[in-house]
Amino acid sequence: MEIDSGAAYTVIGKNTFEQLYGDNPPKLTKPEITLRDYQGRVVVILGQCEIPVRLKDIKTNLPVIVVASNRANLLGRNWLPPLGLNISGINHISGPCVGSAFLEEFLEVFDEKIGTYRGPPVSFVLNPSVQPTVLKPRKVPFALRDKVDQ
Repeated sequence: MEIDSGAAYTVIGKNTFEQLYGDNPPKLTKPEITLRDYQGRVVVILGQCEIPVRLKDIKTNLPVIVVASNRANLLGRNWLPPLGLNISGINHISGPCVGSAFLEEFLEVFDEKIGTYRGPPVSFVLNPSVQPTVLKPRKVPFALRDKVDQ
């Protein structure tokens, strides 16, 4: 299971649910929510139930949403407080651009100062017949909230 501070709910796929419970699954109830993925597409929900969860000395029943697709199983923010978990800071960064040469080349990007764009002018050609849309902003990941509040 992957911890996702951007996910409000804990979600598992149908295959995982069937592997855990086989022929004796808990009864699923229909939640009154709609889940959307990062691209805004609706995620098909099979139902929700409470399942027994154990982490070290903590034993409790927690809600889980079962989805039809077999996406990554996500441990959402709703499980963090009951399990005594807290997310803070960045745990791991990987990739080809993390080396010190990269940081030195783009030093002004990583300093603490606020800057302005100094490149060529940017313009957008918009089709006047297209209806503008407004999307609600994505929630700030739990691990970054303190920095955003500063």
